[in-house]
Amino acid sequence: MDKKQRGITLMGFIMILILVMVFVGVGMQLVPVYSEYYSVKAAMDSVVKEGLDTDITDVQRKISKHFNTDYVNSVDQKQIVFAPASGNKKLMVHYEVRKPLMGNVEFLVTFDYTTN
Repeated sequence: MDKKQRGITLMGFIMILILVMVFVGVGMQLVPVYSEYYSVKAAMDSVVKEGLDTDITDVQRKISKHFNTDYVNSVDQKQIVFAPASGNKKLMVHYEVRKPLMGNVEFLVTFDYTTN
């Protein structure tokens, strides 16, 4: 009887499991960062829809209200600035988020957004 083995060994299964766990761990760190970025974008777009006819301090106050509601912690409302545009005002933000991954390894995510 000549039987061929099929499937993976225990060692192969453990290696695949470790790889999946690493990707899940990285995903658990990155998902909240990107979720917060989309909250920043939504807040900026909402303020632009309301109108930018006021000064920057009023705009920052409005954005601060959105940030408090959406639990945005990585961006301060003072980092939101008016972007130079032809004829109309735009808001711009540029910020970085550092999150520890494990031990002394961390990842850095850079965000840059300008409203339309």
